[in-house]
Amino acid sequence: MTQIKNDFTQNHPPLDEDEEEEDDDDDDDAAVSTYNDLGSEMIGLSNELAEMKEGLLKPLRPYDFGVYSHVGKRGSLRSITAKALFDDIFVAKEEPFDCGAWVTVGRNYQITEILTNIIAQVDDQARVDNHDMEKLRKDLYARLKGRRYMIVLDDVDDVEVWDELKNSFPEQHNGSLIVLTTGHIEVTQFAKSFYIHEMPMLFGDFFWDFLRMLMFTYGKEIDPEMEKAGKKIAENCRGSRNALARIILFLYKVDMTPDQESWNKLAADEQHSIFVVHDEVSEVCKLREDIYELTDEKKFMITSPLELSAALKLIKEYLFPRKYFPKLKIMFICGMAGIGKTTLVKNLFEDSSVSNHYDHQVWVALGPRYKPEEILIDILAQIYPRIDRERVKNDANLAADLCMVMEISYKRCFIVLDDMWKPEPLYHLKTLFPNIRVNIIVTTRLPVLGPSFGPDDRYYTVRLLNKQESWDFFCHKLFVGVPCPPRLEEVGKKISNKCEGLPLLILTVANLLSKAEKTLEYWRMVAEERNSVFKDAYDHMHNVLVPSYHNI
Repeated sequence: MTQIKNDFTQNHPPLDEDEEEEDDDDDDDAAVSTYNDLGSEMIGLSNELAEMKEGLLKPLRPYDFGVYSHVGKRGSLRSITAKALFDDIFVAKEEPFDCGAWVTVGRNYQITEILTNIIAQVDDQARVDNHDMEKLRKDLYARLKGRRYMIVLDDVDDVEVWDELKNSFPEQHNGSLIVLTTGHIEVTQFAKSFYIHEMPMLFGDFFWDFLRMLMFTYGKEIDPEMEKAGKKIAENCRGSRNALARIILFLYKVDMTPDQESWNKLAADEQHSIFVVHDEVSEVCKLREDIYELTDEKKFMITSPLELSAALKLIKEYLFPRKYFPKLKIMFICGMAGIGKTTLVKNLFEDSSVSNHYDHQVWVALGPRYKPEEILIDILAQIYPRIDRERVKNDANLAADLCMVMEISYKRCFIVLDDMWKPEPLYHLKTLFPNIRVNIIVTTRLPVLGPSFGPDDRYYTVRLLNKQESWDFFCHKLFVGVPCPPRLEEVGKKISNKCEGLPLLILTVANLLSKAEKTLEYWRMVAEERNSVFKDAYDHMHNVLVPSYHNI
């Protein structure tokens, strides 16, 4: 088992092109090698490609490592929200973290102090006497390695803070979480946050409406001077909920009837301490101490601008989903043979941003004669390339051990099942790997493969190209980076239109034309089907298309 685990920690090598072509030749119905010539520019399919890529790159919370950011001004409750999350998730143990730390960074930060502070919290037995920054980084990294941790970095206003600290945090896919709070969106982007929560802003009109409701009973006439000053006070809060709560406390202390002089002074002094927020957390704690002896009704009104329960519930559902990002998620790519399904998926499979997102990638070419029971061997052989395929096939206990290691590991897998003709391979996968964390893409010529496999499955139907897309693809393959000669454009469009939007036919015709002279007379003969170009193209496609009709 030790060797098995060691093998699983290494990414499998890229598919060997020679081996892949050999597999395709064994199954002449799949015609994968033909699709590979369609090219990397997904003409007519760019939107579908972008949507699928976005789905593949979404963080697999709660399994992935991730940075989650709250961005907003001081007083927007960015720090209060992070503190409530930390207290609920880590302190109250709503989620199983091994260690955690809260650090307020601020403007006058020292990286060594931040590192020392975190070390002391994640290991209460630690005795840190070293002030060498690099040694502290390595020390923290070692103490976090292999543990599921939650670290909050509060009030980060400089990208350099994250740049100095990021290498101290192991990016291990066990659900470890870093929460940032900041007033600058560029900090969250620099930290590559998987989600950025922008704290909602409340403006002066809302604040004044709230204060007026408290100060004046319905129907009571409002003194114009008091109203003018009140609107200025609401404006001075600058969207700070902390400041609004303090104003309400001030009003309760004077029985909701402030004298004109003190009210005007507040309105005139934008820098009054009642409006300025330095540290959300400590200032809210102080506010709660100040209202301790008030009635429950007054406490409720004063703290109502600080209410977070609904927002916290939504944030927790995002951070620790129960149904979203299921352990086995499937995308189905449907369409007739030759329409570009495999090309579309190969673009995703070979995209470096996708491959870097997964620990293991597997490509299995199926076809109509594929034996469903082979699916396990084909997948394990690519994930564990050092283990002999025949040994896995003939040793049921070894295969079971490999499956178990895949399930208990935090590794992520991306599996392509190309050219599926029946659903049995998927049934085998769900039975063999019920808890594997995997994204699967299935390409199929059939409109329906059977009942739904899960609530988060997605279906895409690859359409035929329209006339403009057909012409663009035709030129792209035939002229390779140079425009079509004007003399051939009109008859060339007739030829591309006769392909009826089928990429494989466009490609085949373009390949045949590339081997002939590019004369107007010859192209007219092709357009009018007075030579063998289209017949040869149809013959070339015959073995690809006929099996689809037989099986349907």
